[in-house]
Amino acid sequence: MAEWALALVCMVLVAVLIWREHQFDLERKDLYNRIMAGNLHDYAANGTAPPRGRNFVKKGIKKGYQALGNPRGEADYD
Repeated sequence: MAEWALALVCMVLVAVLIWREHQFDLERKDLYNRIMAGNLHDYAANGTAPPRGRNFVKKGIKKGYQALGNPRGEADYD
């Protein structure tokens, strides 16, 4: 009985390792495509959706402008 349980645990661990390696391979391929793309348009044309970024600097600047009384959050260069 113990031999079967040990064999089952080993098979599950091997399956998890194979799945993890497959996921790593997909991530490496996506990272390579992202690095080799000239710009976001080239990366998006590859069939993969571009990653959504959170630009906290732009958000902070917009909040600052709104706090100063500019409701649209844009700079006045006039």
